[in-house]
Amino acid sequence: MFFKKISELELFKTTVEDTSSYSLKDEKGNYKTQLIRKWGSNSRRMDRPNLYYGVEFKNEIVFPILPDGTDGCWRWSQAKLKKSIEDGDVVLIEKEGKKNYMKKYTKKMVQSR
Repeated sequence: MFFKKISELELFKTTVEDTSSYSLKDEKGNYKTQLIRKWGSNSRRMDRPNLYYGVEFKNEIVFPILPDGTDGCWRWSQAKLKKSIEDGDVVLIEKEGKKNYMKKYTKKMVQSR
């Protein structure tokens, strides 16, 4: 192939995803977990008030709470999070030895080609 501009070559560039961290598996395939609660910048309720809401999960209403105990926010809209829970794409992970320590994660699947 001949390209006049290097920018044209970028169209054919492919990336290979490192799947070594996708150590969990379910009926849909391999996955890893990622917090549903927003972290880093804009992770507080006051930063994104529309992403602070209660959602039913495992017969309990849960809210996004930051590690320091203050109100946080979810990464997704209420509709998207609700659908992900219904589809089984949200998991609750409890840490051994820590009473009442639970975090909600989304399943991030290996992308099929």
